[in-house]
Amino acid sequence: MRSALGLMIAVLACPVTAGVIDSDLNSRLAAASSETRFRVIAILHGQAEVAQLARDMRHDGWARRYRHEKVVRALERRAHETQGPILKELHHLGRDGGVHEVAPLWIINAVAFEGTPVAIRRVASLGGISEVVEDALVVLDRPVESRPAPPTAQGYPWGITYVKAPQLWALGITGEGTVVCNLDTGVDGSHPALASRWRGASGGEWKHHWFDPSLGSSFPNDDDSHGTHTMGTMLGAVAGDTVGVAPGAEWIAALTIGGQGDFVAKTLLALQWAADPDENPATDDSPDVISNSWTDLQAKCQNTLYQAIDNVESAGA
Repeated sequence: MRSALGLMIAVLACPVTAGVIDSDLNSRLAAASSETRFRVIAILHGQAEVAQLARDMRHDGWARRYRHEKVVRALERRAHETQGPILKELHHLGRDGGVHEVAPLWIINAVAFEGTPVAIRRVASLGGISEVVEDALVVLDRPVESRPAPPTAQGYPWGITYVKAPQLWALGITGEGTVVCNLDTGVDGSHPALASRWRGASGGEWKHHWFDPSLGSSFPNDDDSHGTHTMGTMLGAVAGDTVGVAPGAEWIAALTIGGQGDFVAKTLLALQWAADPDENPATDDSPDVISNSWTDLQAKCQNTLYQAIDNVESAGA
């Protein structure tokens, strides 16, 4: 009896906090018809604090692959421990047509989905939900100015010479043994300056080397050319013509701008993929560097993006 009373007191002392719908989203929900669907991200309480964990392990001399496994498992464990009730409710709402495209996330502890106003308010009322925000658009952050680069005596593009990359190459530092990644408009996987260094070219599952969260394509492609350009800046090279800073590196990529992927949730999925491409934390196949060419037009999601970027960095990138 005493044990049961103690349990009751403990439960009453820890009331469940209802989720909070962002004020702008709340106004849009109130003005919308019952059939209108909104893309939202439900952010849970209790985010895994992995930045300090990663710093401590680095200070103690842990090898990167062990730090990677520890951080990814901590992020996944927190999501697994806390997302059950919301995923159960979303499954129930989905049977009635109120919810579509549910995407659980562990890179931050959140769930993205598309739902009607009633469904969104129902999810927001669940315990454990910190905030529900509208899934914002992200767009290509294009250059503010473009002009022909001046010729250089060395035959390299101006930028290569400016950052003194050739001096590093002379020391044998070419990026060999490293992996770079971009979240961009995609990459032309057949481009002669890039094809041989796509990590998927050497075999294995394509999905460990290329991620298209919207269309599910299985080979790197780019219908805009911007992502191909930025990947070229990182490592592009053909015989007699080096345009990339690290021509010895390999690359992987995610298509998050264009191809119906222009939403924060798709970028979060891509960052999650980049943190553990083969979905095996014991294998550190995450990239060393991730280039991003997108901008968030709505400040509501910026903290969410910053947290995800911090977590990806803690995992090794």
